[in-house]
Amino acid sequence: MGTSRTFYIDGLQVDMLTLGGMNNNCYLVGKEGSNVRVVIDAPEEGEYIAKYIESRGYVPQSILLTHAHYDHMMSAQMLSQRYGIPVCLHARDFEKLSDNLRNYSIIAHKSFASPQDCIALSDGQLLGYGDFEIKVIHTPGHSSGGLCYLAGGALFVGDTLFKGTYGRYDFYDGNFRDLYNSVTQRLFSLDGNLMVFCGHDEVSQLDFERTNNEILKDFTTISVGCDRGNYVGELEEVVRAFAPRLTLSANAETHYFVTSNCKENQLIITVKSNIGEPSGCYSHSIIDMDKTDITRMTNRWYKLALYRYLSYVYSLELPYGSLTGIRPTKLYYELGGGDKAVQSLINDYCVSPKKADIIHQVAEGQRGVYGTDVALWDLYVNFPICPSRCSYCSFSSIEISKLSKSMRQSYAQCIAIELNEFFKRYNKNNLRSVYVGGGTPTGLCAQDIKLALSGLKSLNCEISVEAGRPDTIDMEKMDILADLG
Repeated sequence: MGTSRTFYIDGLQVDMLTLGGMNNNCYLVGKEGSNVRVVIDAPEEGEYIAKYIESRGYVPQSILLTHAHYDHMMSAQMLSQRYGIPVCLHARDFEKLSDNLRNYSIIAHKSFASPQDCIALSDGQLLGYGDFEIKVIHTPGHSSGGLCYLAGGALFVGDTLFKGTYGRYDFYDGNFRDLYNSVTQRLFSLDGNLMVFCGHDEVSQLDFERTNNEILKDFTTISVGCDRGNYVGELEEVVRAFAPRLTLSANAETHYFVTSNCKENQLIITVKSNIGEPSGCYSHSIIDMDKTDITRMTNRWYKLALYRYLSYVYSLELPYGSLTGIRPTKLYYELGGGDKAVQSLINDYCVSPKKADIIHQVAEGQRGVYGTDVALWDLYVNFPICPSRCSYCSFSSIEISKLSKSMRQSYAQCIAIELNEFFKRYNKNNLRSVYVGGGTPTGLCAQDIKLALSGLKSLNCEISVEAGRPDTIDMEKMDILADLG
C-alpha cells in the first residue's frame, strides 16, 4: 500500500505518492485550487494512484515519464486508458517501452501492459496546462532518453539525481559522463533553490545538491606513467578500478609517476604527482629473491604503490584493493591458501576482509576440482566485442557498432574454422569445460553466434557463454545456446 505527502511551492501543489517495493515516487502536479493535474511517472499500484486522483476530484491531463525503466511506467498504460490521456517521454526511450530486457522488467520478474501511442518530448519544450507550464529538460546518463521537468519552483528529476547522490549509469545506454554533464551543467545551472523531487525516496533542494552531492567528488581525470614502460598498462588498470571517481586521459592536467630504486636489499617505490602533493614511498624486501621473482613482484608492487597513493589522496578504498583482472583466486593459490593467504590478501594487497573471505570460500569450494587432473584441459573462446566500453574495463575489446555486418560475420566464420581445426588436433574426451567470453559474445546477432559456436555442439562437457549485458540476450539466442547442450 502506498503513502502520500503534499507540498506547496509558490502556488503549485505537488502530491507525492510513494509506491511499490522500490519506493518509487509518482507525482500529481497542479496549481493550488485547481483540479487540473499532470502525472509524473506511473509506477506500480496503479489502482492506488487512480483512487487518490478520483477521491480528490483531480482531472489528469497527461502522463510524463522521466524515463522508460519498468518501475517508472508499470501503471502508465492503465492510467492512460482510464482517463484518455497521452503518455509522453523522450523518443530515445521509445525502444525500451516494450523491450523487457532494456526496461529491465524481465530481470525483476515484472509484467505489465506497455504504454501505447506515446508522444515524443524534446529538450526545452514548454508544456502548457491552463495556468501553469512545465519545461522539459533532456538529461541523459541514467538512460539516454532521461528527462527532468521544471514547474515553477519544483524540479522533477527521476533517477538522474537523488538526495546527496546520483542515479546509476551502468544500465543499457547509460553513461557516466552524460550523467555528470546532465547534473552539473543542466540541473545545477538552473536558477534558484528549487525543490528537488526524485524518482525514489526523499526530496531535496538544489542548493544542498550543488554543494553536497557526491557527483561533485566523483570525477577527476588523471594520467599515469612510470620508469618502466611495460608497466604502464598495469598501472592504468589500477586507475580504471577507481572509475567513475577517476578516469584516464593522456591530456590530463594531473599526472602521477611511479619510479623505483634498490637500496640495501630493499626495493623502494616512489609515487609523485605534478600538482604539489607529497610523494608516497613504499619499500619491499628483496632478500633471497631471484631475478624472476623480483621482476614478477615489482609489477605487483608498482600497482600496489599507485593504489595506496591514490587511495590516500582521494580518500577511497576499493573492496579488492590493488587487485585487477578477473582471477583473484589465482593469487590465493600462489600465496599457499588458507588463513595465511587471506591475511596476505588483506595486509599486502589491501583487499577488504569481506572480499578476502569470499576469495577464500571460492577457492576452498574448488578443492577436488581445480588443478586435480592435469590430463584434462579447458578451452577459452574469445569474442573481443562489446556493445560499449565501460570506463572501468581493462579488457581488449571493440565496440560492436564500429564493425560492419560483414566484419562480424567474417569473425564468426573464422571462429568456426579455428574450432574445427582445433578439435582435429586435440582429444575432445579430455576437454573439461569451454568458456566463451570477451567482450560480450552475445552482442553478435543470433545467426553469427550459431555460426561461430556450431563446432561446440558435439562436446560432452560444460559450456559457459558470457552474457554480462542483459540487453544483448533474447529468446532466439537463448534457444541457440540451449541447442549446444
